[in-house]
Amino acid sequence: METGNVAEGWRTEIAGVIVAVADLIARIILSEVEAAREKQNILAKMYMKLEQDKLEKAMAPYIGAVVFLSFTGKEVNGKSIEGIVRSAGIEPEDRFLKFAASLNFENSIIAYAPAVYFLKVVRREITAENVMAVVGAMGKSTDEKIARHVLDIYSMQSAASKKSAEIGFEERMISSVREAATMLSKIMLIELDRTFEKKDIADHIGKGFIPYLAAVGTLVYAGEDIDAVGAEKFYRYIAAMVEAVGVAADKSMLEYVSSFNYGSSGFVYVSAAYYLKSIGMNVDIRQVMAVVAASGENPDEATAGFVLTIYKDYNKV
Repeated sequence: METGNVAEGWRTEIAGVIVAVADLIARIILSEVEAAREKQNILAKMYMKLEQDKLEKAMAPYIGAVVFLSFTGKEVNGKSIEGIVRSAGIEPEDRFLKFAASLNFENSIIAYAPAVYFLKVVRREITAENVMAVVGAMGKSTDEKIARHVLDIYSMQSAASKKSAEIGFEERMISSVREAATMLSKIMLIELDRTFEKKDIADHIGKGFIPYLAAVGTLVYAGEDIDAVGAEKFYRYIAAMVEAVGVAADKSMLEYVSSFNYGSSGFVYVSAAYYLKSIGMNVDIRQVMAVVAASGENPDEATAGFVLTIYKDYNKV
């Protein structure tokens, strides 16, 4: 097969994987929110005091905050939820905060989704052990129970996507994650196209570049892009990830990755924009930066502006 065709084949495959990871992340968060809610009786008591429509509208900022925090890999607790809700200009109510804070699932779970597809791209067996090896290489805590849970969701992904059952409240709330992840995938595809436009890309693919490129995308989805963790740690993670799947880290390949000057994906800004959209708030640069700041990040106006330009074009605002 000609080298150009090989490169195009990889471009097509990786583009599909970027979109698939977005959907798996949404399904993982939905599963966690539903499971946590089923363990509680607070919601039942709330239903007795409020009509369902009013309750769902009132709870949306809180559930949305949980979704936003978990999607961006932040700790989910009462304080972090309260900060996000306040950043949207809403005065928190104690009963809703308590319920939302009870949805305190493992915040590193999101890293498991891109790890699954990393293994798929590099042609390694998708097992709990291999998933944990990749997650651990990204500096995240590992748990076999979580890995197996994510693999169960992954194995049911195709069947679940064919369901046309009635859409519940959590499913509607989680749509913000699916939309955010889909928009993030659009940004990543821009970078992917830029990568595959490089004249020597086919030669480097032949020398084993794909695991390094896949590691970059995996880190972005895990909330560990280069601006978030710094260049030194970012490239150290890439080396650890390729070694986790049995590839000896190659200095020349790491230097080739760095030649693309991959910058911030705008991950947290994309998520903030869709959080605001999901609760009916105005999506502007001031509000987005307020949510980002409340998440513990130091907001950058240039990055926020870049993301909002793509957001408005994508949503035809």
